[in-house]
Amino acid sequence: MNKINILLVLTYGLAFINIMGLFWVIFELDDSQSYLLDENIVNKFDFIFSLFIQLLLVIALIIISIGLTQISRIGFFSSVFNKHFNIGGLLFMFIGISDILYVLVKLTRVQNPEMLISPVIINILLLILGLISFIFSDVLKKSSSIKKENDLTI
Repeated sequence: MNKINILLVLTYGLAFINIMGLFWVIFELDDSQSYLLDENIVNKFDFIFSLFIQLLLVIALIIISIGLTQISRIGFFSSVFNKHFNIGGLLFMFIGISDILYVLVKLTRVQNPEMLISPVIINILLLILGLISFIFSDVLKKSSSIKKENDLTI
């Protein structure tokens, strides 16, 4: 359980850092207004899309944190938190895929395409994290059913 608590603290820390970053971008009125008042629709879309992706990332981290909190309180052998890991994994996968597609579209209008390698790698890692979350959910679900069968066996 100690390792789960460490993972829980890290997840809450990442969520907090992303929330602070989100507030900083939103309430930094000079930069936000310059993007939103810009006549170029691409700059507006870049700004709004990045806020949307960051908001989804915060939501996914909070959902995963709720699942980890329940694991630390109840234990591994419960199917209560299964939906949290499924929803969090789905959000991670959606973020990864949508941002990869966005980077590929952005590739056509950027002059230095080498700069886009890092976001693609991070998004692939988010996609893998979503898949790992699904696998973790299935393993916990199976372990819960095995535990129930074992408790019924005398």
